[in-house]
Amino acid sequence: MLIRQIAAWREQDVGPLRAALAERLEVALPEGPDALGDEGRVVLPIAPRRWWLVEPQEHAAEPAALAAALEGRAALTDLSHARTVVRLAGPAGRSVLAKLVRIDLHPRAFPSGRVAQTALGQVPALIHALGDGSGFDLYLPRSFAASATASVIDAAAEFGVAVDD
Repeated sequence: MLIRQIAAWREQDVGPLRAALAERLEVALPEGPDALGDEGRVVLPIAPRRWWLVEPQEHAAEPAALAAALEGRAALTDLSHARTVVRLAGPAGRSVLAKLVRIDLHPRAFPSGRVAQTALGQVPALIHALGDGSGFDLYLPRSFAASATASVIDAAAEFGVAVDD
């Protein structure tokens, strides 16, 4: 899984950046707090003028094409080795996460597709409610992923947790 951050230099670069990415790579940048994309490629808003482009390695945008689309408008940073993704799926996912985070996870406040940054226990995390409603992807700093995952497993124990490799 490739995780690359796109950071627009200035506010006036965002419009041309959107157009260049859409034209050259068929990538749409979200304008609000919801992710855009599907299982093949998803773009997560993380801050003003900043997005994470997440895609499987085998279907990733070519680095040269991506760099050309961003040229003079944005910086590209590969975060693939700095982050790991843990998927929490199943009907109790919201209840499990509610034990660990400080945000409102009710479907009206955090619907499918929504993205938020918060602490997962004591670990900084980016949480993405999957667009199909099947669960959540938790983007964690690699150095804290094991302890954060252990916290999720502990929180899920009452619901009959199953861990897939």
